Amino acid sequence: MDILNPRTKRTFALPEAISLLVYCILLAWCIPHHESWFDEAQAWLIARDSTLRDLLLHRLHYEGAPALWHLLLWAEVRLHVSFLGMHYITGAISAFGIYVWLRFSPLPRILTLLVPFTFYLQYQYAVIARSYNLFPLLAFILFALYQNRKSSPISFCVVAGLLANVSLHSAAFAAGAILFYAADRLHLQREGSTAVSRRQLSVSAIVLLLAFGLSAFVARPTSDGSFGNPVVQKIRSEMPGSAHEVKAEPLADTPVELPPADQGRIAGKIWRAVNPPANASHRAVIEGKLVKHLFEVPTALTAPISVSNSLAVLFLVLLALNLTRQRLWLSLAPYALVLFVFVCIQGASHHLGMLWIGLLCSVWALSIEPVSSNEASHVPRSALYLVMLIVILLQIGWSIHCLQADVFGAYSPDKETAVFISRQPAGTRIAAFDLDSITANAYLPRSRYFNQRVSYWPFSKTSDPSLRIQQTMAQRPDMVIESLTISEHPYINQWLTLTTPGTRDYDRATFSLLAQDGYRETHRFCGEHLFRNSSEQMVCSVIFEPGAAGTSSSR
Repeated sequence: MDILNPRTKRTFALPEAISLLVYCILLAWCIPHHESWFDEAQAWLIARDSTLRDLLLHRLHYEGAPALWHLLLWAEVRLHVSFLGMHYITGAISAFGIYVWLRFSPLPRILTLLVPFTFYLQYQYAVIARSYNLFPLLAFILFALYQNRKSSPISFCVVAGLLANVSLHSAAFAAGAILFYAADRLHLQREGSTAVSRRQLSVSAIVLLLAFGLSAFVARPTSDGSFGNPVVQKIRSEMPGSAHEVKAEPLADTPVELPPADQGRIAGKIWRAVNPPANASHRAVIEGKLVKHLFEVPTALTAPISVSNSLAVLFLVLLALNLTRQRLWLSLAPYALVLFVFVCIQGASHHLGMLWIGLLCSVWALSIEPVSSNEASHVPRSALYLVMLIVILLQIGWSIHCLQADVFGAYSPDKETAVFISRQPAGTRIAAFDLDSITANAYLPRSRYFNQRVSYWPFSKTSDPSLRIQQTMAQRPDMVIESLTISEHPYINQWLTLTTPGTRDYDRATFSLLAQDGYRETHRFCGEHLFRNSSEQMVCSVIFEPGAAGTSSSR
């Protein structure tokens, strides 16, 4: 099938230009209608309200994130780019990544032209403005450089270093790409096809050491950090039945001092959240985690590809067979390391796209190589391309669903919540106790929450606003905003999902406290987090006012 033969001449002609144009039109259609959620707003607010020194030396330790994305946002803020403008810049970055793919991809032309419209490239890593927007661009540049095997390794290492400063998963991908590239260059050097000077090796090594070292330095955790810890939930379970039990005193502007872990009920809860009980053997803990990780592997393998497990497995098997026959199995190293990070360290639905891009890059490496006679006599490469075409068409369906749902519905309630807050009279005392509350701040010139010291979520065990729920409520706020997450089918890692299946409120303690203190729901604004061909979860901002009748309005 000629249509499924790799491209021998890789140019950017009219078909590629049309593909890129349609891609950009779809982005321009969707971005103005997209309502940002917590992760998008958090990075923007940190960049907006932090000095460069504080950003690099302090703030990002609480985020567990390298600096490249936040530095980009920091520069945009200083250039007076708006929050919406940031989304357009993100779209432009995504479009540049697609240009690199269309210009240099060796895959059959039909696949090359259709891949940009797959779910993760058209929507998840383009419309939603997060650090992962940088991932496709840098990953495709890496494999375009790999494709030009006579080029200097320094440029490859510079791009890999940039990729290492995007996220933990990106750093894993970069490490795998370096391993694959180094093995390939060593093979070529043994054949006499190319040579690398000692100067090039030395400079490349220095670049990688500096890049990965910077990533680790900026993202290293702080002892006070609560990112990834169920601190809030543990603390809230210790709350008494009513805020009236707490003396009404002004809120302190200093961090709350928690007692040592062996003192006090709250600290004990926190300690037990991150450490196994004394009577639990380390073997039992390890075995429990091992079972959990093994259970997640099948889903992590198939979910980035298709909702049909059979189709996903067929794609993976055909890819593995073709890579093995071409002795390119090491091209799976970037994908494999991201998979390891996803399963064993941190994994959520929005990380799955990096696994898909990793597979695309392995197919890229395969497509560069000419078809051998040995390969042609067994499983033809065209079989892989045919299955891949089916996968791509199904993923385009996901993109169409999410683009339409985002344009005609609400992805998040926070933009509407911000409009509601902006209409409240000056001096209205508004309180909020969970991290989802801060997204509205990105749409406002300043935070309106009197109980939150900064506009972003601090991720601090001592500065968490939830530590002062009782003291705040004792001040009798005019309004309280709480988040409500509704999920019927949480995805990959349930620890990142605030609800269990069918749960209507993830924080019963706070809702109960509000009811006991005479607060009633008056408004509700909701949005749906989209994923593939469905809604991942519904997130609502619930407005409570004291002694109010239940006049709830919802979207």
